[in-house]
Amino acid sequence: MGAGGFVLCVPALRPWVFTSSSINILPSASDLTKQQNDFKITLKTLEDNLLSRLSSASGNFLGDTALVENLETTKRTAAEIVEKVQRQ
Repeated sequence: MGAGGFVLCVPALRPWVFTSSSINILPSASDLTKQQNDFKITLKTLEDNLLSRLSSASGNFLGDTALVENLETTKRTAAEIVEKVQRQ
């Protein structure tokens, strides 16, 4: 920020930083950390659920519609999280 620049801080906008030279919208470090932790929790929950379903499946698990749907949801959610992390 150059001379004469300022930072506007409004409590409702706390996660964002605004400067006079240009408007930069940057999530705060604590928001990014919280989001990363939420991603980890989501992935761990999906993994645990999937492993539980796989361990309780018998025979041809491809015939278990709930298991296959859970696998598809896990794969889709993991891909969305990877995409979000790469954009940060």
